[in-house]
Amino acid sequence: MVESKKKIVIYSKRDINVMEEITYDYKFPYEEDKIPCQCGSSSCRGTLN
Repeated sequence: MVESKKKIVIYSKRDINVMEEITYDYKFPYEEDKIPCQCGSSSCRGTLN
């Protein structure tokens, strides 16, 4: 906790370049209606949920 508030901390396994776009996997629960991801990454699973 920081200043009595919960915070999320994200660590990187490698250096992140200035202006490099990064993503975060929210791991939403499984839902029948898929929310498409438009990041374009070759390693993306294609949906946000």
